[in-house]
Amino acid sequence: RTRYGVRSVTVIRNPCDVAAYEALPAPEPNSEFKIVYTGSIYNAHFDAFRNLTSAIAKLGRPEVRIHLYTNQSREELERNGISGSVIIHGALQASAIPRIQKGADLLFLPLAFNSPFPELIRTSAPGKTGEYLAAGRPILVHAPSDSFLAWYFNRHECGLVVDQSDPEKLAEAINSLLTDSFLRHKLEANALERARSEFSIDVSSAAFSRLLGLKSANQTDAQRMIAQ
Repeated sequence: RTRYGVRSVTVIRNPCDVAAYEALPAPEPNSEFKIVYTGSIYNAHFDAFRNLTSAIAKLGRPEVRIHLYTNQSREELERNGISGSVIIHGALQASAIPRIQKGADLLFLPLAFNSPFPELIRTSAPGKTGEYLAAGRPILVHAPSDSFLAWYFNRHECGLVVDQSDPEKLAEAINSLLTDSFLRHKLEANALERARSEFSIDVSSAAFSRLLGLKSANQTDAQRMIAQ
């Protein structure tokens, strides 16, 4: 509203196939605690990942490991200070991502605290947000306090937010998620509720149809346009 001087705004989230996640079996417990990130890693993320690796080192728990599904090579990540208890798997086909995300013990959703584009960081809504919510796993948001991500996850209590560039606070948050089953279950339930109410394809296509004045019978057209 401020930037473009408009009065009425319709927000349509970047949707995902929530049903595809719900069809997957619940992950089975194992001895490893997997912190998972899926997607590109660049200067919109670097210092947040450095904080994460430092936090893991502070925890001193060898079962906690970071799994990265990304196009970036180990060499590129290490040049930017991202090393330690990190397993790099490479990028995946889109069809494989829901199973990986749902199999995580913790999904990491970062944005940089110091980057060349602070305004982008402040307003960014990563496409993976809906996917993470639909996975129904605990989400750890590490992003600046004035960012949309920090605001959204704090408001809806659908993830644990660390909005300071502080590895110690990040370690405390990870430890809370390791030890507090009530907190994990609350975050998971709230995440699923957000995914179903705001990020499903049906919800987004219905909102898009209303915006365009389409009848409900033509919502498949809206779904097709959103998918594109």
